[in-house]
Amino acid sequence: MCGIFFSLSNEKHCYPSQLTEELIQHRGPDSYETECVRVNQTAGYLTFASSVLGLRGDSIQRQPLVDDNQSVLCWNGEVWKFADRALDGNDTYTIFQSFMDAVKPHNCEEADDTVKRLCTAVNNISGPFSFVFYDSCSCRIFYGRDYLGRRSLLHGWSCDGSFRISSIRDSNVSDCFEEVDTTGIHVIDLTSPLEQENTEANAGTPTFPVKTFVIPWSPDPTSSLKLTIPAMDTSLPERGSASPLAIDSPYLLNVAFENPRVVVSATIGSISGTSSSSVFDDCLYLSIEMDLSIACALYFASRGKGMHHSEYNDREAGISYTTPARVLLSGLGADEVFAGYSRHAIAFSRHRFRGLIDEVQLDVGRLGKRNLGRDDRVISHWGKEARYPYLDEDFLTWALTRPIWEKCGFGCEKAKTELEPNVEDGKKALRLLAWKLGMKDVAMEKKRAIQFGSRTAKMESGRSKGTQILE
Repeated sequence: MCGIFFSLSNEKHCYPSQLTEELIQHRGPDSYETECVRVNQTAGYLTFASSVLGLRGDSIQRQPLVDDNQSVLCWNGEVWKFADRALDGNDTYTIFQSFMDAVKPHNCEEADDTVKRLCTAVNNISGPFSFVFYDSCSCRIFYGRDYLGRRSLLHGWSCDGSFRISSIRDSNVSDCFEEVDTTGIHVIDLTSPLEQENTEANAGTPTFPVKTFVIPWSPDPTSSLKLTIPAMDTSLPERGSASPLAIDSPYLLNVAFENPRVVVSATIGSISGTSSSSVFDDCLYLSIEMDLSIACALYFASRGKGMHHSEYNDREAGISYTTPARVLLSGLGADEVFAGYSRHAIAFSRHRFRGLIDEVQLDVGRLGKRNLGRDDRVISHWGKEARYPYLDEDFLTWALTRPIWEKCGFGCEKAKTELEPNVEDGKKALRLLAWKLGMKDVAMEKKRAIQFGSRTAKMESGRSKGTQILE
């Protein structure tokens, strides 16, 4: 996990505000450095800043990375594979070298050929990422994030007229500040007037190839229970300890923090003595009440402080505990891929399997538009990194090639034996897996949204609606 800040100005180097710098450093407590580049007398002033949270390897790769020609990379990501091969050594340095090779000038080539090669390099990355890359030879700035949007990156115009890109919302920006779209690489050409281009997926210019997933029909409905276990076993070693058994996110969250609704010492009108405005300021760029409710759950889960109890229902005694873990697992993606939402049941009841498939395809297709950037901003405030086992590229590809009836129980007869438990239809494959591994209570647990499972919904106003705009 890393924090990224970049500014482009025609007048001077523009540094992050004190608040923005503090939040960037929260994301990466192990290193924080800045790099300033003056392009030429007319093109502008470039200011880069990066913080680093070291999770892999025996040393910290400090950023930004700069070569002899003053090309610069700010990288926030984890590369599980590059061009379908596991990486040896530092992934940040490998990505920098691959980007530099991609933009290396060739004789008699169009400028768009460079963009195409860089898009190919980006498309070779398996894993969550966001980046800002400056190519000094072409005087162009490239930036973007993975097609699922698992790492936060926002861009917009500052009140002082500079253009800014940041992992968190800079406190000096105007209202024109938004999430970087995941459908392509964004390019700024400093040899032309200061304006932003976007290599949209269907535009005529070379693009970052957008990976799409289609649920194919298969004549061979093999047992999902037998297939799921090896698929997860292959995915998990790359992420250290992770659990495929979390049927829903609250199983990962309720053990990680004390909800003040069940802690007597919590003050009235506040969240463990911390007002929601503090959470709002930290995660920055929330829009509706549901965003705040979900952000609160993730905020305290990633903080990782609470009371350890020897008995599940023992609230009288406990030992204060702070987890040393620097990685938080999220179950996001399970509902979209394994048909866990109530709307999936409605789609099946109305149009059977064709309606269910269309609904799942719709959910999977908009994963990149989900609020993964919001989750990343909140979790990383505590110097933690979110991992998404269900969104692993290999696992996701495998899951989406399985017939829909292997992943859920819609249209199947209800089980009547101990060997075939009568679990909910949504995410049935995952529920059966949990049952097989002895987690029978988990397998039978009803689906609950994270804000309800963790009881952070409507914490300060019981009458508010999830779609209510935050003031």
